[in-house]
Amino acid sequence: MKTALLLCLPAMASCALFDQSSRPFPTWRVYGAARPVGTCATVEPWVVKSGAEGIGIVVEAKGLSSCTLVLSGVELRVRGEPLVEHAVSLAPAAMTPGVAFRTYVSLAFDNRGQWNRGVREANVVVRGTIDGQPFEVGPWAMQHLTREEP
Repeated sequence: MKTALLLCLPAMASCALFDQSSRPFPTWRVYGAARPVGTCATVEPWVVKSGAEGIGIVVEAKGLSSCTLVLSGVELRVRGEPLVEHAVSLAPAAMTPGVAFRTYVSLAFDNRGQWNRGVREANVVVRGTIDGQPFEVGPWAMQHLTREEP
């Protein structure tokens, strides 16, 4: 038994050496820097999760001056898809210089289907209020790219 195992071991090792193929995985990337929301804060989204049925975005707000900021929604505009919107229900954030907060938003849509149809561009928009006044910031351009994973 030990002899058979010793004879098979080099063959298995050679398979591991030669089968180092990696597969491309589609993922979304947001382009553009943080954008100002009035004089109170900056807002920046980035994709942290990309799967067959949608994406996960983190939205970060950084304070520039004192105000009350409330994020109310994130919207994704993808060609060929109905508008994808996610309402955000967070407590108001007391923004001051240097203060930052982040929130995770999941946006469900046919991500795999978009990739298969060749859709490689989308836009993301963030909405909310500053001291009770509504704002909409964006759109940030997004691209559907591939990344290699072993």
